[in-house]
Amino acid sequence: MKSASCGRTKKGDVLITVSRIETEEVVINIKSTVKELYAREIERTVREELSRAGKTSMEITVDDYGALDFAIKARLITALQRLEETGDDKNVLA
Repeated sequence: MKSASCGRTKKGDVLITVSRIETEEVVINIKSTVKELYAREIERTVREELSRAGKTSMEITVDDYGALDFAIKARLITALQRLEETGDDKNVLA
């Protein structure tokens, strides 16, 4: 499976991993230190950015450590760009 990541697992940041899946859906997995408070907002931010980018058939894992929405957007956009740049059998982490 082709995947790419961007971010860090440090306070105030987020690690986002994106993968292509075979079904025509978007699956979002959220792990967060503030999940009970902000899971809906995190999911909304991710879905909005995916919609802007015209992406479907994606699995997104958000490993959040209190990142603000602009950081989530930036990490997601970068992970999507990295996914496009990788070859079929490569994983990209940073």
